[in-house]
Amino acid sequence: MSQSEVFRLLKALCETCGVSGDEDRVFKKIRSIIKDNFETSNIFYDKFGNLIVEMNSPELEKSVLLEAHADEIGFRVVEIAEGGFVRLAPCGGIDSRVLKGQAVKIFSKTNIDGVICSVAPHLVKGTGEMGKATEQIWVDTGLDQKQVQASINLGDGAVIFKTCQMINGDFCTAKAIDNRGGVVAVLLAMKMLEGKDVFVRAMFSKCEEVGLRGAKANTFNADYALIVDASFANTPGINPWESAQLGGGAMVGISPTLSKELSRGLIATAERHKIPVQTEVLAETTGTTADVISTSMGGIKTCTISYPILNMHTPTEIVSLKDLENTAKLISEFVKEF
Repeated sequence: MSQSEVFRLLKALCETCGVSGDEDRVFKKIRSIIKDNFETSNIFYDKFGNLIVEMNSPELEKSVLLEAHADEIGFRVVEIAEGGFVRLAPCGGIDSRVLKGQAVKIFSKTNIDGVICSVAPHLVKGTGEMGKATEQIWVDTGLDQKQVQASINLGDGAVIFKTCQMINGDFCTAKAIDNRGGVVAVLLAMKMLEGKDVFVRAMFSKCEEVGLRGAKANTFNADYALIVDASFANTPGINPWESAQLGGGAMVGISPTLSKELSRGLIATAERHKIPVQTEVLAETTGTTADVISTSMGGIKTCTISYPILNMHTPTEIVSLKDLENTAKLISEFVKEF
């Protein structure tokens, strides 16, 4: 795919909303992309509701499980108050520092737009409230209480909504790049592996942001598994060894919970094919679905292939499209050779 096609794919997925537990819209979009771009594939849902895509013959000797979670952080409606104000509670690791004044979409009987309320700084000066994280998240939709009660249900999902756009060079900013960028990388890799001598099963999992729950439901065995997720790009204020260079290539995980054989093999493959690669050393667990998939089905050799992003868990995450393409290339070349 050209870089513009990769951008259109990422934009379509990032602008589709799917807070944890409400991934149906995202899954529908992924199914549409696969049906439009793949010649043959078997698409279905497992018992938990994860979207599973199988490609090439299951009778082939080699098999790989590719996994990328499809959900995003967001909110749930927990209260409708006098005046029509809607109270939200976080669903996933929301960074409360960036919430005030943000535009949100609430997904109910219809899609309702609103704005997170922010008290003017003139009214909180000297009260000790300036700079505090938002403890109560209230949304004004412009509707009165009766209209809100007729349009919104308790428990409905919501997200901060931002459009996806290119900024400088090949950098792109959007909400939900974590982990729609991973979904893009897996789809690109699958396209490269179409018709090759390996059975590919991709799992686009639910509810990663609320405890890796979709991956915990894994019942599929494979020779090995490759997990694609976002990780941290270098930025002022964090240790260089905890992050990688934005635009510097995919990040191969090294961790006690990961297969050393796969980690070393991925790095060697990248060097052999001159694919930019970085290492991500994780002294304990990875904090990704790899931790649970590696112990499923009695144990599966597992490794992470991450891509660096800036501003993680904010509405303005930033990724390099080249990093997504190189992540897909590394997956493809490794799977063909391993």
